[in-house]
Parts: sequence; structure tokens; C-alpha cells
Amino acid sequence: MGSGATKFTVTIGGDDISTGNFHSFSVERDVNPPDMCAVVLANQASFYTAKFKVADDIEIEVDNNESIYKGQLVGIEPSFKGGGKTTVLLRGMNKLHLLSRKRKSVTFTEKKEKDILSQVLGDSGLSIDWKHEKADPIQYKHVYQHNQRDLEFLRTRAARIGAHEWCVDSKVSVKFPDLQKDSGVKLAVNTAGSGTIGLKHFAPRMSSAPVVKKVTVKGWNPETKELISATATSSGSKLGSKTASSAAGDHGGEESFTVDHPIWSQEEATALAYGRLMELSLGYITGEAECVGNASFELG
Repeated sequence: MGSGATKFTVTIGGDDISTGNFHSFSVERDVNPPDMCAVVLANQASFYTAKFKVADDIEIEVDNNESIYKGQLVGIEPSFKGGGKTTVLLRGMNKLHLLSRKRKSVTFTEKKEKDILSQVLGDSGLSIDWKHEKADPIQYKHVYQHNQRDLEFLRTRAARIGAHEWCVDSKVSVKFPDLQKDSGVKLAVNTAGSGTIGLKHFAPRMSSAPVVKKVTVKGWNPETKELISATATSSGSKLGSKTASSAAGDHGGEESFTVDHPIWSQEEATALAYGRLMELSLGYITGEAECVGNASFELG
């Protein structure tokens, strides 16, 4: 258990790390790539080098046993210095890394998107938390995973319909952003109040470059010899009083066309149109924030 304002516990292979041997830890969590952590320990007589092994479970908890990281040990890097002082750097990734360990060629027939991704994740012992109303009706006749790693295939399938993916423990969330939902997180600069997280630094960025008011997806069904077309138009949300296209003024009046995806149904074209519009609209206002170390957030 650490000292100071934030208390923490680091558990590796089922054992809590002794405070006397603990140097530091860092955690990197993001949407899409696997979460990572790095733990540095004193390693006299190569104690921890011999004790831990690759694939051991790692969990980091802060304050009231709130878990901020769960993963597996993927790297062990001892360092030997003069005077007998030795340390070891333990690197971890969450279980999303299991999807990147080999390439596969698999054919999926007569399946929906959720069923395809559930099968891909299930092969690595992971489960899916799915939410994408636009993609639910789509039934694919044939989808081919061509010499791809499962993680690459997952990210490609999610990106084409505008979904984000992230992993917590053994569950992978694949969801379309819900812009009608308030995160409940309140940030403020130099303000101390109940339920408010104090910011040390905040840098917002506004850019009209990616903003469009409408996205149209067009494709051709070679079996029925018919044009398939769907359009998505920007609409409001609880994230702001205006849409990105209206707030961008004259720069937000453009339209975008997507014709480089094979499309087999009206439902698929609709999902692709809304996914592309969401991706472009979310690039209008972005920002970076730095807050005190005892604050924690949930992805999604």
C-alpha cells in the first residue's frame, strides 16, 4: 500500500507487492489499443525475476479498492547496477493483446456483425459487450478475414461502422458512441467543490476541417444489379447546443461521399453512413486535460 494522498495496491501473480520493494508504476488506457502498465520494483538477489513469469495476472487498485487496471505480464526487464543495486521493470498489457499474437484466415457466412466479432473474441477467451443499433439488422452473406491478426480484423470491422472498442478484464466493448448520454464527469480549473475534479492543465482544440453536414454512401449490388444508397445527416446531441456542421458556419456546409466499400444491403449502407458522419463530427472539438493523480475515469 502506497503512502500520500492516493493509496494503491499492485498485485502480480496473486501476490501484493511489498511497499519496501516498490519504486513506481504507470498505466496507459486508451480506446482501441490494449491498455498497458509498467511497474518498477527493487529486485535484490533477483527475487522478483525468479518469482514472476510471463502471463501472470496484474491488477492495480487505488483508494477504496477501485481497480484501474487488469492485465497480464508480457515482459520482464531486470537492470543490474554497480553496488549490488538491481531493479526489474515489469510490463503488462490487458487481454486485448491476445488478439494480436497470430494471423488467421477465416470465412464467416450468413452472420451478423455481433456474431462475427463474438466468434473472433471467443477464440481468445474474451466476451463481447455490443451496442450498435444501426448495425444490428445487417446479415452478411460472406465476410473473409484474410491473413489478419484478430485485433486488426476487430478494429477494421469496428471502424467501418463508426464503433469504438476497448477491453476491461476479459470483456471487450464494441459500441457506437452515445452522444445523448452525459458522462457525469465534471472538470474545473482552480475550483474545489464536491464532485468536481480539479484540472492542472486543459487545452481544447477546435477545427472545422473534418466537419460535413451530410455523408452519402453508395454501392452496387452485382446480384440484383441495383444501386444501394444511404444518407446520414448531422443532428443535435447533449454534448452541445449546436451540431458541428452548424457551429462551423460556412465551413460546415460540405457533403461527403463514400464509394470505396463493398455494400450488399440498404442496412449496411446506412450503418456505414452514420459511422463515417460520427467519425468526422467528433473531430470538430477535441482537447487534452491533466488532473490530479487520484482522479479516475471509465472509458466509453
